[in-house]
Amino acid sequence: MKENKKYPSDRWRGKRFICSVRQSDDSEGTTSTEAQLKWLHEEGRQRGMIHVDDIVLNGVTGSLPGKRQDLPDLIERKRTKDDFDVLMVQRLDRLTRGGSQHGNWFLFECTRVGIELLCPGDNLPEDGPILISLRP
Repeated sequence: MKENKKYPSDRWRGKRFICSVRQSDDSEGTTSTEAQLKWLHEEGRQRGMIHVDDIVLNGVTGSLPGKRQDLPDLIERKRTKDDFDVLMVQRLDRLTRGGSQHGNWFLFECTRVGIELLCPGDNLPEDGPILISLRP
């Protein structure tokens, strides 16, 4: 296999991933769900990952965590089906805008069931835990 100079590490190679994209309004550009999916699929491909599914949330605000059933559903899917290893979102603000308590609750639950979170658009370290400190 040809070496990938952008992602020389095998850290993510062979891991199964689900893309989660969210858009609260009908804006275009890099925040459209289509643009997010295209970018995330390419990020996964370049890392040698295996694409499993897409979760597309159109018209869903990230600021109201109590209305977000998608995140508990992903945790339950991992528990019952165990058909993915990684949840990939473009950036943390696509995951939640519900503040650090919501984000860190979700990260804790992901860790408990064995889901790794990858947010390639934030340029976060990919070899250690993430601490979310978003404003509510």
